[in-house]
Amino acid sequence: MDKNRIQLIVSSMALVAGLILMAKLVEANDSFVIRIRDAIGVDTSCRKELRETYNVHRIDRVVDGDTIDVIVRTSHTLPQRHPGFTVTVSVDREMRLRLLGVDTPEKYGDTKAEGLKATNYTESWVLDKPLTVRYYGDGKFGRPLSVLCDRESCLNDDLISSGNAKYYCGGKRG
Repeated sequence: MDKNRIQLIVSSMALVAGLILMAKLVEANDSFVIRIRDAIGVDTSCRKELRETYNVHRIDRVVDGDTIDVIVRTSHTLPQRHPGFTVTVSVDREMRLRLLGVDTPEKYGDTKAEGLKATNYTESWVLDKPLTVRYYGDGKFGRPLSVLCDRESCLNDDLISSGNAKYYCGGKRG
């Protein structure tokens, strides 16, 4: 291997390591998929402000690679009517999530095989782990645009890096 090729490989590895480090540093309030794409110059028109964060109580169904039915549990403390007594009510809420910033192939037609592969990837990714939903508002069909994360990574990013999804911020798919 010649010196130039080794230099190129080392530089590429350093760039990737830097992007991963940047992703870890900025994940507090935003999906780092969108932030990384910002850093490398990709269109970020789907940037949205984080509205709420929920803990997933249960995965109800993986509809396809980028759409998931979840149950989130929210707790509300009622106004105190008697000194010393606090009442907290837990409410389960169903949500059909549309993963923000990604598009997976459909499970029918010409893309059936790829769509089933993406769906299977999502099903295995969400299995048996605590998950958090970062909600960024509703999409054009009324579904919550969300980033789904475990303690170490986000499904949205992992779908893209595994090759099961493309980056998508609305508009015409291509």
